[in-house]
Amino acid sequence: MDLISSIQGRRKTRIDREGSPYFDLYPASIAAGIAVNYDIDQHSELTEARKYAPLDYIQVINTDSVALELRVKQQRHYIPAGAIISLTDEAIWSFQLKNMDSSTSTTVGKIHIVLQRQPLSEDKAIRRKV
Repeated sequence: MDLISSIQGRRKTRIDREGSPYFDLYPASIAAGIAVNYDIDQHSELTEARKYAPLDYIQVINTDSVALELRVKQQRHYIPAGAIISLTDEAIWSFQLKNMDSSTSTTVGKIHIVLQRQPLSEDKAIRRKV
């Protein structure tokens, strides 16, 4: 085994065991009815998350007065105003956030997105080996 393969193997084992840090994202204002795409490999605020991709945890905290729609892998999740939604166990390479209001833009700082690659649980580790 060469040095690069050895380092990559150790890094993967560490990520599986420890997971990643949390990555926080505070979207800019989203105009009424508009959807914004976030690609982990290309978004400037997620450069540190790239080495952990795909991420498998996303939480959207919506403290704004407008409803949102989160789309991950073509699955849509409605997020009412003042609500929190969390998704786990999905390989997240990209996602979309849409302002569902027809007349009001979102307010900067009122939407908080948290992303992470979670540590591998014992059950998941065993399933991976089988």
